[in-house]
Amino acid sequence: MKIHHIAITVLHLEESSKFYCDNFDFKVQKEFGRSKKGWRGQFLQSDNVNIELFEFNEINNKNNNDDISMIGIRHIAFAVSDIEKEVARLSHLTFTPIHEGVTGKRLAFTKDPNGVQLELYEE
Repeated sequence: MKIHHIAITVLHLEESSKFYCDNFDFKVQKEFGRSKKGWRGQFLQSDNVNIELFEFNEINNKNNNDDISMIGIRHIAFAVSDIEKEVARLSHLTFTPIHEGVTGKRLAFTKDPNGVQLELYEE
């Protein structure tokens, strides 16, 4: 068994799709939706990672992804071989300082346009 995809509800579909495509090498694979039901989405793929983005006409944006104790997705981690290189490549984004995590690996966090935390995890 393997994870097929991660679903993220976003405020603005185009902005979020552009963010993941421009910064993390995702490509839009499919667009879909139900206009009568008030939602639309895109399926993005990068190597072996798939992200499904949803935009709803009515949205609950009260989620606080900074609170690790909340039930639900807390962050998405991207494996990198050289964390300094990747943080420099993504210098237009704001990252936490690179630090050692509980696994002994170095990591840094930023956020997507919706506040979803993204982790760079040095393998």
